[in-house]
Amino acid sequence: VHGIRRDQATPWSQHVLVYVVFFLMGCDLFLIPPPLPVMADAFGTGIAATAWVVTMFGISYACVSPIFGALTANWRRRTVILGGVSVMAAGVLVCASAPTLAVALVGRAIGGLGGALTGPAMWAYLAETSSIHERGRAIARAAAAYAGGQIVGVPAGTLLAAGAGWRWAFVGLGAGFAASGLLLVRAVVRWVRREPACRSTSASGATGTIAKNTVTHTALRLSISWMSRTAGARIATMTKAARA
Repeated sequence: VHGIRRDQATPWSQHVLVYVVFFLMGCDLFLIPPPLPVMADAFGTGIAATAWVVTMFGISYACVSPIFGALTANWRRRTVILGGVSVMAAGVLVCASAPTLAVALVGRAIGGLGGALTGPAMWAYLAETSSIHERGRAIARAAAAYAGGQIVGVPAGTLLAAGAGWRWAFVGLGAGFAASGLLLVRAVVRWVRREPACRSTSASGATGTIAKNTVTHTALRLSISWMSRTAGARIATMTKAARA
């Protein structure tokens, strides 16, 4: 129910929207560590405890991503992607307004659930809507967008923490996810027209690639989240000591 026919061109204009979501997810991973000292001060908690804000998304994502991927395998991709983006937007907005660390952790867990919905569906959508000879390029661009978000995340988080405040880091992410969701909604009509009544043989052959990408991305997300938490906590501790 999800693929395209062999003779159909790759819809790059629609893929751009998916790449934007991957970029925001990568940005999310490294946007949080720089504001940890000011977050700890705001919550009245230690930096080590506050650093769980970094890891909670990855833990939530890793625990349910393979499950969600299997449960939603026969759902329309656009429905799953839109639902996941909406949940991620809700999660970061909960963090932006969190009065306590516990609420912020709940928000990050909610965001992880949204990412677990969106991630496998986006990998599947890219594989199923790409022509056979362009599938590798489509997936590689998604990986590049995710890595680009990680690169941008650190300086963006640092600037926001030093200027507008740590809450605006989450507000910015929420606005990005919300805007992406709105653009995806506008694209739904075109997606409906492109989706055939049955899965193509080329899309069916991509099932193994989709599963591998989902597992790899889940493991990568969890490991980077943990490393980011550890490094962020150490940097935050040194920064706080230098200020003192």
